[in-house]
Amino acid sequence: MRALLHPHRGALAFAHLRAAAMDHFGEPYAICRHPDPSQPSEKRTMTVGAVLIELEARTMHVANGPPCANEYVAFGL
Repeated sequence: MRALLHPHRGALAFAHLRAAAMDHFGEPYAICRHPDPSQPSEKRTMTVGAVLIELEARTMHVANGPPCANEYVAFGL
């Protein structure tokens, strides 16, 4: 996540955070994980949700499920 966001340092936007949360590099051990059918069922992992917080806007964005397949819902803090 740090490597994905570093190029945007100083101008980080919600779109950058969202794109990083959806990253699949290094599958099956990516940030956004999906069950690996080659693994036994007890060892399969997946991303079941994502939370991104905009501190200055005091807004929490929540994706219910893998962020690559689910929209974020915003909640004011």
